[in-house]
Amino acid sequence: MIDITQWPHNGLLPPAKPIVYTVAELFATAKAALILQIDATYRSLLYTNTTALFPSGSKVIQLRDESELRTFERVTLAAITRQSAKREEAKVKFRTEDNVTQELPASEFIPIALDILDAKQALWDVRTAHKDAALKLETIEAVTAYDINSGWPITNEPLWVIQKRSSEIYKGMVRRRAETLVNNGDGVGAIILLKTIEE
Repeated sequence: MIDITQWPHNGLLPPAKPIVYTVAELFATAKAALILQIDATYRSLLYTNTTALFPSGSKVIQLRDESELRTFERVTLAAITRQSAKREEAKVKFRTEDNVTQELPASEFIPIALDILDAKQALWDVRTAHKDAALKLETIEAVTAYDINSGWPITNEPLWVIQKRSSEIYKGMVRRRAETLVNNGDGVGAIILLKTIEE
């Protein structure tokens, strides 16, 4: 058992006496934190700008958040629908980062879009593999030694940029999860989880 007596813990009030955590509690929290880190890495890679080759040249498509990704998916679906309806030459319009509207036939847009969406799917596949592996870990040592950086597709962003964005996403996820734990009466679990982001 581990005795943690340093306070304050991210604004939580100190208990009347020190809290003692069991190894099982620490292990469960470490595994939960690892899964949150995997999700944070996935999101930091999923919501990034993507470069694509249009007939007018190489352009950056902004996919920085869920809204932009959903918009891109809707435009892709519209292009596929046009192609299915034998209207392949109907124009698809999409605005790139340089504020230029790209207008091209559905038959030309679809391969560009599917390459991008396939890359996003590959990220989901890696996340799923990491989560499956994390769920099989049986010791705290295995959890802390687990390498969440392996297997992700190569991006055009420097690793430190991805890790910084991933770290900020992770901290937000931990805070929301800790708040849920407190609301469900598990203050001890919340404190253990918040310890993972203390600096």
